[in-house]
Amino acid sequence: MAVLEAFTHLGPVRPADYVIRRAEIPDAVRILYPNEHPARIDGFKWALSDPVLSRTLGSQWVATRETAVLAVPSVLVPDEFNFLLNPAHPQFTRISVHNPEPYQFDERLWKAAAGPFNLD
Repeated sequence: MAVLEAFTHLGPVRPADYVIRRAEIPDAVRILYPNEHPARIDGFKWALSDPVLSRTLGSQWVATRETAVLAVPSVLVPDEFNFLLNPAHPQFTRISVHNPEPYQFDERLWKAAAGPFNLD
């Protein structure tokens, strides 16, 4: 999901210096999913289409330390999630975050973005 989310914001740029970090979240670490807060988080309405409100909700989630992981619905792929990690939460230390590794985007992403019939 992270690759697809990043790709949608890159446009024609083909970055050469991206890295990827893998995280392993043990079952003991609680993840807050949208179905646990379908309409509200601490008084704010949940809205994917409002970036200011989304940032406000994310900042509030970090500050309240409700969970170490927040599942944020993907706008690009229904029923998929991006997972935000809260380093301020006590359970964050249970999450294994691996060292960064170089990452190369698959060139076919740009071919697909050029048009559905681009067969180069």
